[in-house]
Amino acid sequence: MDRPGWHGDGVFLLPEGPIGHAKRKFSLIPSRDTDSLCVGGSFEGWQNTVERAARHSPVLQLVITLPLAAPLLKLFESESVGFHLFGRSTIGKTTCLLAANSVARISTKETLLTWDLTPTGGEELAYGYSDTLLPLDEIERLVTDSNRHTARRIRNATYQMMSGSGRTRSKRSDYTDKRDWRLVLLSSGEKSLSEIVATSQQPRLEGEQVRLIDLPADVGEGHGIFRAPRPRGRSSAVLAESVARGCAKHHGHLLRAFLNEIVEDQNESIAEITALVRHGEKLSAPDDPVKQRMFRGFVLAYAAGIFAIRRGLLSWPEDEFAASIWWCIDAAVATAGGHRAAVDTAVAKLRDKIVNYAPEPSEIRQHPHALRKSGRPMMIFKHDAELGRYVGIRRNLIKTWLADGIAVETLIDLLGDQGHLIRGPRGKATRQIQLGDTHGRPRYVCIRESFWQV
Repeated sequence: MDRPGWHGDGVFLLPEGPIGHAKRKFSLIPSRDTDSLCVGGSFEGWQNTVERAARHSPVLQLVITLPLAAPLLKLFESESVGFHLFGRSTIGKTTCLLAANSVARISTKETLLTWDLTPTGGEELAYGYSDTLLPLDEIERLVTDSNRHTARRIRNATYQMMSGSGRTRSKRSDYTDKRDWRLVLLSSGEKSLSEIVATSQQPRLEGEQVRLIDLPADVGEGHGIFRAPRPRGRSSAVLAESVARGCAKHHGHLLRAFLNEIVEDQNESIAEITALVRHGEKLSAPDDPVKQRMFRGFVLAYAAGIFAIRRGLLSWPEDEFAASIWWCIDAAVATAGGHRAAVDTAVAKLRDKIVNYAPEPSEIRQHPHALRKSGRPMMIFKHDAELGRYVGIRRNLIKTWLADGIAVETLIDLLGDQGHLIRGPRGKATRQIQLGDTHGRPRYVCIRESFWQV
């Protein structure tokens, strides 16, 4: 086999062999990705360093249980999930990636992968990490001199990694079969993905937001990922260094112990985890389909963590671990909500501006009503037999109204989704309007009357 993970009926394949009752012989072809999927040190050593430090960090507790949630994706027929840790430098983002990586494989700063990937390389990497956790550091590696190109690269990388399937190759390629995978992606960077994309004048689509969730790494108590008080009064830097040393020396034990617990009595284990998943869904109780998809990764991590605690693999108190997961959910929702609040503010501001300048409908029917600046209209109200009443607004005017708010394209995309936007040929966001004078046919963002007549 050329990838790790589930094969056949209840067999999880690792470099050292299958975990489960294999009806036939399985072996994993060695590769760069599978070579790191090994065991080192002792489980007790990992528990005394990495797990113990995580008692003081809700983010660490979440990321440690994410590799345990990865094998559950196939069992529950869930799509891939992803989390992007963001925050200023030296707060512990890399420490989180190291701790998460140590659950299944060797974990050092030197072996951590980054986002410096080609599209083909990203696909092959995702396939090689199937049913496991894929940590990728430094999202800034995707940033280019062009903000729009940066947003496009992030969007393409997100959909590629989380889609669960690669492209079908031509017959000239080394392989022609379409590759499929499921994984949990853990990313990190100094800025949230929403912040990075906002500078590009392009929106971050809801599909991106639920596939790769922005999560602040700083718990807000002045010690980065750690809460106060910390064990023995040690500084967060000393504690993070202790975690890094523990990851380098002790790794790979927790995932194997977790899988052995599952396959020992798979029916009973799945029934227990299913009950935990349902309990987690009831506690989060989202009534929004988008949020249900967003919470799925958190709920699977919660179920995997509680299962591991009850089987003696993790020593955290159940109530403390549950509180850590809910803290992470609240932080992610607040981050997404901050972006949504900015969008709602921009929509209200645009509507107020239009209403302020809008003439009576009868006036629009009689003749175009324009707001001029330096001769060429910046804003023009028109009536069209086919399109009805609408307003055309120059993009620069909208940008001036929004000031330092959201990107113009974010707002335009939302108007399009809500059916208020009149698009140009080939789906363009702007249309040319014939002014009937020497000013030609400038382009305008054309918005239906339904937007401001509410």
